[in-house]
Amino acid sequence: MTSSEFRQRQRQAFELVKSGQPVEVSYCGEIFDIVLREHRSSSNEAFLEKLERSEAQIDAGQCVRFKTHEALQAWLDQQ
Repeated sequence: MTSSEFRQRQRQAFELVKSGQPVEVSYCGEIFDIVLREHRSSSNEAFLEKLERSEAQIDAGQCVRFKTHEALQAWLDQQ
């Protein structure tokens, strides 16, 4: 469906997605799929707190970074 059709029939499009039907919207020459999220971990308060703690640890340099897959694998092999 085109973006204009989507704007006119949003409810119908979302009902189709909820029933398991694929819905694609074309916009400016690109195709976008509308999908139903299976779980809502991003809205879970505990999950968001863990993300904030992880970001703080990264900002504080409390992390290990690897430039290559091989370097990561070598580090894992030593653990």
